[in-house]
Amino acid sequence: MRFIMQPLGINFITKHYFSRRHLGLTLNLLGLALILFIFWQMSTIYQLHRTEGELNQQLLEIKNSVAATTSVKHVVDIKAELAAYQPFAALLKADSWRWTTFLTRVEATIPVGVSLQSLVPDAQGETLMLQGEAQDLSRLQLFIDQLNGADFGHVLLLGHRVSQVTDNQGNKRSALAFSLRLEGRL
Repeated sequence: MRFIMQPLGINFITKHYFSRRHLGLTLNLLGLALILFIFWQMSTIYQLHRTEGELNQQLLEIKNSVAATTSVKHVVDIKAELAAYQPFAALLKADSWRWTTFLTRVEATIPVGVSLQSLVPDAQGETLMLQGEAQDLSRLQLFIDQLNGADFGHVLLLGHRVSQVTDNQGNKRSALAFSLRLEGRL
């Protein structure tokens, strides 16, 4: 007797947990969803590429319009503009220097016991209004004399009055509040 050996097929699973038909349908739906997602991504990439082309075209148009509106200046033109600017630059430099020098000269004439609260020049630069306080009449007279000696033109005392001021220690004392006008060679 001969035994014919047949493969032994033992199935210990008695229950099927996945239906092969449902599993095939699910895999087909997932494949279809993947294909639709790929087509959607390709469409998005195409739209972005088209938008990039449009933006590049607009950028090129803007660059061309800017290039057309701005002309390239030659070195000769720049030198001509610089030469035209030089007299104005010299005037500005002289004017700023003049006021710095003038205020330094005024500061040098202020004696101890006199303080200035305001300096107001007029628009033409011909007069200057000074307001301040002096400890007493002799210091105010000394200030006016020093202004006259410094060749400021005419020094006019517009008015003075006795006022109460507070010193550095907080004590009240009397002082002369005055107003001057300098006219002429400032």
